Amino acid sequence: MSYDIVDEAKKQTYKFLLRKGRKTMSMYYLMWGLYSLSLSVSVPLLYSLIPQFYVLLFILILMFLPNYYTAKIFYVSIRSYLLLYTNSITAERKFRKNYVKSYIIRSIITYLVVLLSYFFKPLLFLFIIASIPLFIVVERNLYRYLFVKEFRIARGKYYDKIAIYTLNLIPVMLAFFYLYYISENTIFYFTSIAIGYIFGILWLIFFALSMTDLVEVDKDE
Repeated sequence: MSYDIVDEAKKQTYKFLLRKGRKTMSMYYLMWGLYSLSLSVSVPLLYSLIPQFYVLLFILILMFLPNYYTAKIFYVSIRSYLLLYTNSITAERKFRKNYVKSYIIRSIITYLVVLLSYFFKPLLFLFIIASIPLFIVVERNLYRYLFVKEFRIARGKYYDKIAIYTLNLIPVMLAFFYLYYISENTIFYFTSIAIGYIFGILWLIFFALSMTDLVEVDKDE
């Protein structure tokens, strides 16, 4: 009888974590959608008002929130798994410490590389090349944590799959921006901005769909 109670408690806890995961996914879509649209709208205006370096600083500062939610989405899932299934506070604390340290180091490296690329253009090219396998890894992990793994962030939906595939637009957008950066050809620039608009609008749609699913689940319960 006690085992049945424990199993039922775990099932109810997992349902709660799935709702929490869907909320995290919703914010994930919202943050990156708003970030992409904000840049597409503001960057052309800022380029006409202030030096390029300060525009770059603005882009990096604005990146903080979506970057944070990208890290949080995996942190929430793995931490919840450790607490629910391994029942190890020590393992959870160790994971939290290592994850936070890794997040800080990766963020510092990313920000430094982008800033230094302003003074050394080939560095920006290397950053864009390196971003391709990075996004492949992100896409693969998102797919696993939404559709494959036994313990998931949230129950994966069709729009989650589309969102994962549209992540490929970001390296493409960066590539066009780099081409503009080295050639100053406005065709590359406006192509990059257009991709930013498309990505932003799509991800705001995914946010709306995700929130709708969340509301429907709450109504059913």
